Amino acid sequence: MPQLLQDRPNTSSKTLILAAFFGAADSPSTFIAQHSSFFSYYEEEIKRLRIGILHSTQPISNLAAKTHQDIAEICLTIKNLRSCPRTQILDQLRAKFPNEQDLSIGRSIDLTVRLWLMLNIRDDALGVRTPHRTAINWRDSMSLERVLDEEFPKFPPEPWKRQTRLSPLFTWTESLGDHLRLDMRGKILWVFPHKAFLLAHLRSALLNAGHGAVRRI
Repeated sequence: MPQLLQDRPNTSSKTLILAAFFGAADSPSTFIAQHSSFFSYYEEEIKRLRIGILHSTQPISNLAAKTHQDIAEICLTIKNLRSCPRTQILDQLRAKFPNEQDLSIGRSIDLTVRLWLMLNIRDDALGVRTPHRTAINWRDSMSLERVLDEEFPKFPPEPWKRQTRLSPLFTWTESLGDHLRLDMRGKILWVFPHKAFLLAHLRSALLNAGHGAVRRI
């Protein structure tokens, strides 16, 4: 029986999640061990969402996704439709969640992307506070690929000038979109620390002949 979202994922659920997010591994147990910090984030994000929903007097059932398996299946749907508008993903998921409202399905899409790509795409109406994370807006007319293009634009390399060097403080961020974001006032540089997560996405991109979701990053 699939595990509910409020339950900590067991080995079976973790294997399912990693396979959906990054592709099947030759040694699932080793793959799980390599992603212990990722699953800490995964569990904390769900916990944060539940707390936020409770603060806004809405039950967790307001999410269409009820289980870890639902998250894995939503991720696979998003992957297959990553070049299509968000509305098309919503249309596809209505068949999986026929008794759920579009709002519940949309929030489940946002949660899945936050877990899969560690990008802070969220519905502000939930009242979930994520300090030091920049919120990303995924409009209905946009594809996920376009969101990533806008979030991670390509710039021509520029020569490093000695006089522009800073000595900022470093602090961690769990939002990939805030990696290397510099707070000029506080001279704080935000750094994304999840190397295993990035390597897993790189592996996924290579396995899919360069068509991984974060190939631009």
